[in-house]
Amino acid sequence: MTKQNNQELRVYVGTYTGSGSEGIYLYRMSDSGELEFVSVAKDVNNPSFLAIGPQQRYLYAANEVGTFSEAQGGAVSAFSLDQATGELAFLSQ
Repeated sequence: MTKQNNQELRVYVGTYTGSGSEGIYLYRMSDSGELEFVSVAKDVNNPSFLAIGPQQRYLYAANEVGTFSEAQGGAVSAFSLDQATGELAFLSQ
């Protein structure tokens, strides 16, 4: 989650992409706690854990490959975070 001003809280949700999910979802949370879908960063393989850098310029995702019982490895993906919109742009893996 990141808060850009007093009015907007951004929520990033990583998903397991094998069952119809598409990647990292961005939502806005209102003061009442309602979530509004904004966008999705697609083509990210199983971004199960997300972390935002201390200056809120980058988002990092742990990418899992395989299942819990048969782990086959993984990766870390890096995204730049657009300060104005919250949108993610893939940088590297």
